[in-house]
Amino acid sequence: RVGLGWTSQFQVRVPYLHVKTTAGSAEGEGNIDFSLAKQLVSEGAASPSLVAALGWVRKTGRDGFDGEVATGSGFDTPYIGFTAVKRYDPLAFYGGLSYASPVSREISGTKLTPGDTVGLRLGSVLAASPDMSVNVGLNLGVARTARVDGERVPDSDETFGTLQIGFGSVLTRRVILNVFGDFRVTGNVPDFRLGVTLPVRF
Repeated sequence: RVGLGWTSQFQVRVPYLHVKTTAGSAEGEGNIDFSLAKQLVSEGAASPSLVAALGWVRKTGRDGFDGEVATGSGFDTPYIGFTAVKRYDPLAFYGGLSYASPVSREISGTKLTPGDTVGLRLGSVLAASPDMSVNVGLNLGVARTARVDGERVPDSDETFGTLQIGFGSVLTRRVILNVFGDFRVTGNVPDFRLGVTLPVRF
C-alpha cells in the first residue's frame, strides 16, 4: 500500500497459494489485485468513517480450465466497494458492500460470462492488548446467473458465505503479523482457508 495524499492510497496484492482439493493440489501465484481507495467521510462522534475503493483483479493465477487445480478465478474482474468503520474502544465495527463484474472470455471457441457478484462484509475487531487484536467477521456474496455463448446456465446463481476469525500482533514498530482462518458457511467455497500476511511499514 502506498499513501497518495488527499486521504487516498494505492494497493497491490500478489498472493501465493497452496490449494488442496479432492481432485489434487496446486501451488503458485494467485490473481493480482490492484485498487485505489479514498476516504470520503471522517469518523465523527456518532458517525462512521467511509472509504470507497475501485479495483481490478487480473487473472494471473492458474484458471483450471485445462483440468489442473486452479489458483485463480480465470477472469479479469473490475470491482467497486464501500467500507464503513466505527470505533467504540476497545472495539471497532466495520461493514462493507461491494460489486464485481467479471469480464467475459473465450475458451476453445466458447464465450464464458460469469455472473456479477454483490458482496457484504460485517464484523468487529477487538484490541485485546496494545500489541494484540482479534477479528471476527462474516463475508457473504450473491452471484448472478452465468452465461455460455449468451445462454443462461441453469442453477449457476449462488449465495456463498464464510466466517472469518483472525488475530493480529505487533512484532516491531514497523511489522505486524496477521493470521486468519475462513470457515465455509454456505455455497461453493473452500471448507477452510488459512491466510498469513506480514505488513511492513516503510
